[in-house]
Amino acid sequence: MTPERIEIDAMIRRILIPVDGSPCSRRAVMLAKHLAEMERPRAEVILLHAIVPIPYTHAIPGGLSYLLRTIPDLPARRQKEAETILAEMSALFVDSVIKPRLLIREGHPADEILQCIDNEKPSLLVMGSRGLSKANEFFLGSTSDAVVHYASCPVLIVR
Repeated sequence: MTPERIEIDAMIRRILIPVDGSPCSRRAVMLAKHLAEMERPRAEVILLHAIVPIPYTHAIPGGLSYLLRTIPDLPARRQKEAETILAEMSALFVDSVIKPRLLIREGHPADEILQCIDNEKPSLLVMGSRGLSKANEFFLGSTSDAVVHYASCPVLIVR
């Protein structure tokens, strides 16, 4: 039996960075920026923010329709928040020759990240280990855990 030859493309051509505004997310952007600059001018950086859908809930009388009636501009506010997060993260590239492409998707973050991996075919995904939730810091967040298990590209998790 001969060992299978594995071709490794050492060039990082496209880096996908999911961002949520958390400190881990910011550190992931800074590391990815450094990696992209080492590969310039060929490297492309994509910043992705997933807007978590408002769940329909019976816990609130009237559910989603009640929320939308009481906060009529809720979808616009959430879009603006996503744009603000992406603007803050892309501002980290102001001194760089790399200009990130910005994507906003609506859906569960892990699902949207995995879908974006399928669509964009990144060479590398760089993401924070924890998002904005207050869960235990000793474990990977649920989003990063799901992405690590199902991503079809290399994943670099930043603490």
